Amino acid sequence: PGAFRFGFMAGQFGKQTTANEQNPMDSMRTFNRNGMAMKIGVGSTNNFVDLSLLKVSDKKGNFTYDSLNTGRNPQENVVAGINSKITFSKNVILDAEIASSLLTSDLFAKPFDDQETNSWVEKVNPIIEINQSTEFHYAARASLLYKLDKFSIRTDYTRVDQNYTSLGAYSIASDVERITIGPNLSLFNRKVNLRASAGWQHDNLRNTKKATSERLVGSLSIGWNPNQMFGIDGSFNNFTTEQTAGRIPLIDSTKVYQSQLSFTLSPRLIIMKGTNSHVIVLALNRNVLNDDNNRTAEFTENTVNTAVLNYAVTLQALKLTLNSGLNYMQMDQRNASNKASGLSLGASTMLLDDLLNLSLMNSLLFNSYSGNNTSSQGQILNSQLTAAYRVTQSHNIRAGVYYMGNYYKSGSTIPSFSELRGDISYVYSF
Repeated sequence: PGAFRFGFMAGQFGKQTTANEQNPMDSMRTFNRNGMAMKIGVGSTNNFVDLSLLKVSDKKGNFTYDSLNTGRNPQENVVAGINSKITFSKNVILDAEIASSLLTSDLFAKPFDDQETNSWVEKVNPIIEINQSTEFHYAARASLLYKLDKFSIRTDYTRVDQNYTSLGAYSIASDVERITIGPNLSLFNRKVNLRASAGWQHDNLRNTKKATSERLVGSLSIGWNPNQMFGIDGSFNNFTTEQTAGRIPLIDSTKVYQSQLSFTLSPRLIIMKGTNSHVIVLALNRNVLNDDNNRTAEFTENTVNTAVLNYAVTLQALKLTLNSGLNYMQMDQRNASNKASGLSLGASTMLLDDLLNLSLMNSLLFNSYSGNNTSSQGQILNSQLTAAYRVTQSHNIRAGVYYMGNYYKSGSTIPSFSELRGDISYVYSF
């Protein structure tokens, strides 16, 4: 109501499964995982503060401690966070979020001895079970945006503690601290757009790893759109990764010190003639991986060049779209080279008052490899025919036939094979 907002959810996050008794190392048991989350906040779209709380618990059930599957024992997690946005003016905006996580990774772990138990543990135990597997971690992010009519600059900062975990999220990249600065500039009535970014990040926040990985990131992109028919985009990216000594000295032969350069250029042409349209897109890309470790460069350095040309025509009166493409790829390493070139042809149309959609797509790729005293040449053919029929607004039937064939000369290191499959499905949309 008004400036206040409130949200709540509760339910089952996962169902119980049992491990394979014949081979427990090759299976993963899971537990009935239930949870609840709530959020309360105040403010508007431009200025607000939200408080959130999450609690997730696994039910032990009839399971006992499994020494063969450590890390697969029941867990309990409480996460609390604050998310806010402050608009100081139309030019300056601050976004910030901080969260803390208290995780008991093994509910079967031993509790603290009486001598170690203190008042805060007694207070927290009713909320989350505390034992010797319990860990506390936090994560934070903040961004500051300054913008004008044709220029803006954004600074982002992120820090996620090592082993930070939330059982309410599928995946979280932890043990990272990162800062990024990105200016944007528009020129000539926004027909030319420049965007740049520079950043630095590292891991090993607690200095417990053998090595610390640092990464420098820089990028620059430019887009030119003189009219509605023609446009061209180009970009340059540089990623440098270097390892430094952590808690022990580094071994030179395994030290990572690499840089990856990427260049892209993509012009496009759009021609409209009545109700018909023609679209031509060319994409050029070059990636270069340099390894400054002489002991590993022989196995890691590579250069990849790709070129893709696509043409599509849409005939509105016939409800027909035709597309074609040419592609080329070459990857060179110190002792090997892989080349591939091919073409593609396809068509799609709508029939029966737009209730039936038919689509046909074919591609042929010529592939060759040479290096390490071996070589191979062959062709890869892919073809598919799909149909989708809309029975009603909510009921749909889909079917498809797919063929793939790999054809290589006898004696090649790559085997030849062919595959034909089909499927049919029914889809109900709410």
